[in-house]
Amino acid sequence: MLTPITPARASEAIALLDEGFPERGSDFWQRSLQRLFDWPGNALAGYPPGFFWLEKEQPVGILLTPASPRRGSGDRVVVNVSSWYLRPDVRWKAPLMLRAVFRDPGPIFTDLTPTPDVQAMLPAFGFHPVNPGIGLQLTPLLALRPGGDVRVRAWEPEDGLDGITPPPELIAHHRDRGFPTLVIEQGQARHLCVFRPFRYRSLPAAFAVFIGSHAVLPAAWPALARHLLARGCLVVQCDVRAGKPHPLAFRRRGLWFAKGETFDDRTDHFGSELCLLDL
Repeated sequence: MLTPITPARASEAIALLDEGFPERGSDFWQRSLQRLFDWPGNALAGYPPGFFWLEKEQPVGILLTPASPRRGSGDRVVVNVSSWYLRPDVRWKAPLMLRAVFRDPGPIFTDLTPTPDVQAMLPAFGFHPVNPGIGLQLTPLLALRPGGDVRVRAWEPEDGLDGITPPPELIAHHRDRGFPTLVIEQGQARHLCVFRPFRYRSLPAAFAVFIGSHAVLPAAWPALARHLLARGCLVVQCDVRAGKPHPLAFRRRGLWFAKGETFDDRTDHFGSELCLLDL
């Protein structure tokens, strides 16, 4: 059976995560779990930060669920399923654990880093692949392109944003952690873009964790690139959509899956493991 993870049981959670993912080390999981407990998104969403799977009242499995609400087109909660593990003697119960989580009809569920084995399982739970891969581009080259009628500027808490977006207090949380948090302006439309800094082959890079509208990206990339380049970012990475133009450096990896939302025009890794746990 499932039971929510609480700070009082953090030591049990760290032990299971370290057992399941020993390459990370217990210090990593201690920092990551504390970061997840400190994340205000789960409290705003009314959703636990994770679950234990119990056998005879003892935790034998774990699953982390960073979550946060979204505004616009009907308020929804996005739950990212991450870092799940069951001990070998009960691993056959993995479908039971996952089904117990996914049967909740309320949230939108995402799985951003599924292994090939998990990718094969997800359709049985109602998940579908969102993207065919990711694109890598060099900001110095993008910045040289003409920008047209698109303007990009830093996000401000009072901004009125179009489409489906996180609440301002959560956007500010990412901004204050050093994530480039920008607004694309095209006419009267304003779309949020949030990037996570990382290193790509030792080069300073940025990965798009939230794109409010892929439809505006072709015109917006030059201005976005200039903002990222001003921060020292030389490489930008973003997932792509089927039927949309692919960057030259397109790669069939970085697939992510969703249940309850198609994400045809939106990238939404906001408040996920990729933002909170440095995975």
